[in-house]
Amino acid sequence: MKIIYRYITSEFLKILLYSLVTFIAIYLIVDFFERFDMFIKHKAGAATVIKYFLFKIPFIIYQTIPVAVLLSTLLTMGILSKNNEITAMKSSGISIYKVSMPLIMITLAITLFTFVLGEYITPYTNMGTARIKSRLKKKKPRSFMKQSKIWYTGRNIIYNIDHFDGKTNELKGISIFRLDDDFTLVQRIDAKSAYYRDGAWVLRDVTTREFSYIDGDMGVKSLTKTPELKIDLPETPDTFKAVRKKAQEMNFSELRRFIAKLRAKGYSATEYEVDLQAKLSIPFISIVMTIIGIPFALRRGRAGSIALGVGLSIVIGFCYWIMLAFALSLGHAGVLPPPVAAWVSLFIFMLIGAYMFSSIRQ
Repeated sequence: MKIIYRYITSEFLKILLYSLVTFIAIYLIVDFFERFDMFIKHKAGAATVIKYFLFKIPFIIYQTIPVAVLLSTLLTMGILSKNNEITAMKSSGISIYKVSMPLIMITLAITLFTFVLGEYITPYTNMGTARIKSRLKKKKPRSFMKQSKIWYTGRNIIYNIDHFDGKTNELKGISIFRLDDDFTLVQRIDAKSAYYRDGAWVLRDVTTREFSYIDGDMGVKSLTKTPELKIDLPETPDTFKAVRKKAQEMNFSELRRFIAKLRAKGYSATEYEVDLQAKLSIPFISIVMTIIGIPFALRRGRAGSIALGVGLSIVIGFCYWIMLAFALSLGHAGVLPPPVAAWVSLFIFMLIGAYMFSSIRQ
């Protein structure tokens, strides 16, 4: 059995390596032509371009490895079946379950690898690509995150925001500092929340302080409180959507701490809770792809081909990602609980794979 296991493992890993290299190459070529104008326009050097695409590779692997696993499973088992090797193993008393065991074990290791990749590498490489794009466009950083708060610098104005809700375009816990041309604070506006309507921001539970200076000492000139205040600001919801830290730029631990801080302040963290659950569920996709791929490959038997295997992998992978994206969008909208949104696609495909696997003639 050890010889058979080594043989199946080596065949699977070879095809997996070829598949990953192919997917990475295709992804990078497409991305290069999409970014070509940006590189030319901003006169990016060869070192910058290479660094940009090196940063992209971990995220490409993270996204494509389930499809690569499915393709490798289909081709490995398909080739064994086409060469009558599966028949020879079964005639020797080796069941399909035992033949499949090396693939299952490898996929478990790939699941762990995918989690480690998403936890420790892709958050930082994703931020690296974002920094390179900002540097190429010569944009000075106007915002940063600190302890879940957003600080954003506009023209003679600084925003301090506890939380931006991307679903409702609402700012929570906002302070606005207005400065004069000498960078002196002249006004501070604090509001419990703010929403965007008809091209202006409407603030709720507002406290406005006007400052004056006598002999260099700052004092409060006036203080007013209003239940609602409409003000014109150059920044729009899209501005704050762009500056808030994305889930893919945080690892599991950072995202969990971020959610805890939002909850402690009484803000909804549903969107981030869905993304947190997705960080756990996505690595397990490879196992599901293997369980589905084995019966598909054996059902095709000797009639299979490499082209058919590739096509089938793309179709199955595409169907899974569509279902996952739909479920996650329902979770972000609050229609599905976060654990259900992140795991329901995996559960459905696992049931399909288990049923197909159990129906294989041993």
